[in-house]
Amino acid sequence: MFFVLSKTLSFLTYPLFLSVLLLILFIFFRKRYPKVARIIFHIALIGLYIFSIAPIADLLLLPLEFPFEKQNPPEKVEAIVVLSGMVDLQRSHAGRIELSSSSERIIEGILLAKDYPDSLLILSGGSGNLFDQSKSEANLMKILALRFGISEDRIRLDIQSRNTYENAVESKKILVKENISSFVLVTSASHMKRALGCFRKVELNPIPYAVDFRNHLGQYGLFSFLPQARSLMQSTAAIHEYVGIITYKFRGYL
Repeated sequence: MFFVLSKTLSFLTYPLFLSVLLLILFIFFRKRYPKVARIIFHIALIGLYIFSIAPIADLLLLPLEFPFEKQNPPEKVEAIVVLSGMVDLQRSHAGRIELSSSSERIIEGILLAKDYPDSLLILSGGSGNLFDQSKSEANLMKILALRFGISEDRIRLDIQSRNTYENAVESKKILVKENISSFVLVTSASHMKRALGCFRKVELNPIPYAVDFRNHLGQYGLFSFLPQARSLMQSTAAIHEYVGIITYKFRGYL
């Protein structure tokens, strides 16, 4: 139940969804309540503009990403845990794997596995899709790892987890089974705070290795204040994380 509610609540807070919802209300109110309708219309446009410009997107991302900007991998690592969230399950299959903008997670995870040839590569993630649980991101990530030269005997899979907390729970089972205490956790920088909290909640102490940094605070020109789809996506990703942190704290996952 929490899985469904968390996915739904997150979607309901997305700026584009809220703007469209307000525009629908504007259409309903414009004849009967024209003054109210105008206010709703302006809120929708201003809100969409604000969340679509780079400075706002960066301000939202900065508190999530900044704590992990300086990181030095340790000399010795027993395992590398890579969290899912970069595979397009609907468009991917064994012959062709489609990656999202978070593809650095698996790429950097594979590179770390090459840097630490004695380590295990733990790929964590089932399906986060509300309606289709038949595919597993971990299985598709494994195919990529094999293609990039990681031997199969080094790879361990968690194909059950559907969210970040379950990533931590299922990864712990593998780590305990393999008697591993020192491991690196790889995920997007904006996701690391929530991920780290979940792993610590299940009494694990991972070494954070954040990738996929997206904020460019201070690097602005005139065009930075024009609305862009990229900035809207970044604002949405940041809001998704803040909602995730709040709901996870409420649920006791952090």
